[in-house]
Amino acid sequence: MTPHYIQVRPGWTVQHVFDHIKNYGKKAETLTYIYVVDKANKLINELKIGQLLIADYSTPISKLMDYNFISIPTTTPMEEGFHIFQKYDRFSIPIITENGILVGIVTFNDIINKIKERDTEDIQKFGGVKRLDLSYTKTPWFELVRKRAGWLVILFLGEMLTASAMGYFDSGIERAVVLALFVPLII
Repeated sequence: MTPHYIQVRPGWTVQHVFDHIKNYGKKAETLTYIYVVDKANKLINELKIGQLLIADYSTPISKLMDYNFISIPTTTPMEEGFHIFQKYDRFSIPIITENGILVGIVTFNDIINKIKERDTEDIQKFGGVKRLDLSYTKTPWFELVRKRAGWLVILFLGEMLTASAMGYFDSGIERAVVLALFVPLII
């Protein structure tokens, strides 16, 4: 979530909003939507920038409002937030508290990055390794050994048992060469 977005008041005119965008728009994550809030910072509407571009400069924002908006509560799990993005096909969605107070926006890129982090961690767990905070080239050698050594030792012991078993059945493998095709499966 980012706190960098454009919020306006319903009493402002379109000209006032454009002036506000010129002053604060460089810091905003996206200018696709402009968020209308009341004095208590409660989200009451969102406007597409296109609505403002075709409106007269003297039009009050309250005349453009339809009080229809999509938002995600702060308590929503990431998975559910992703489904909301899919359902409404949006680039950004406002994040509100239980009381409707606008606290930030989340963009599609933010959601994708979080899903990528989660999936990477799941894949690492599936592979039996602990998550690294840095890349392999930047991770200290001791930390690599600590996070990877346990599984490497287990795999090494397993390989020794496999080699011992194959050595025990070496004469059988010599007689039936077809059994050698199954060596990769055993390993």
